[in-house]
Amino acid sequence: VSSFRSKCFIKKSEVLTDEMIELLPAIYSGDRIIAKIRYGNVVVSTDAYARNDGTIGEVIRIRTKSNKQFKAEILDSKNVKIIE
Repeated sequence: VSSFRSKCFIKKSEVLTDEMIELLPAIYSGDRIIAKIRYGNVVVSTDAYARNDGTIGEVIRIRTKSNKQFKAEILDSKNVKIIE
């Protein structure tokens, strides 16, 4: 239960359902992260900032320091893989 948060107000003694809760985000909007992309045997990484919240495995938008925007898959709380 500690890895979830409510999506809506939950009344006392109300039965919890999947629609009422969601996983806590691994990355929050504005977090500084490391974005990586692989070209064959070469891995390029850069610092970036998350533009929205997301859990591991989700695709979020990111912004690099040079204001370029990409879509990236969340690998963990500090790393993402650029996919587009």
